[in-house]
Amino acid sequence: MEKISHRKYSVGFLEGRPDTSGQVYDTSVYEQNTEFIGIVLECDEQGNALIEQRNNFKVGENIELFSPDGELFAFLLGGMTDEDDNDIQVAPHARQKVKMRLPRCVPKYTILRRVLSANKENHQ
Repeated sequence: MEKISHRKYSVGFLEGRPDTSGQVYDTSVYEQNTEFIGIVLECDEQGNALIEQRNNFKVGENIELFSPDGELFAFLLGGMTDEDDNDIQVAPHARQKVKMRLPRCVPKYTILRRVLSANKENHQ
């Protein structure tokens, strides 16, 4: 639950009538420690994948792969190309299709996400 975007949790009415700590008033900001950046459309046995970009990402970033079966692992993005096999450093366009080599074959619909640091400005 801590990996998804959320607001702070409280026990609310779980333990009876809440006191002042039963509701979180100090902030309504969502807490998010990962950012959805793409989805695997296809991947061959060697890990060569076609990705649909959903948020800007670039070569050199640490990326997490979260597969439909719940497997989670990270890798460093070493390179990628556009659909015409031209080397690119950044995937800036919404729903842009890019090709990259993943550490291993992953199922279709595997999610790519970026782990956010305390200073989100590093990723923009």
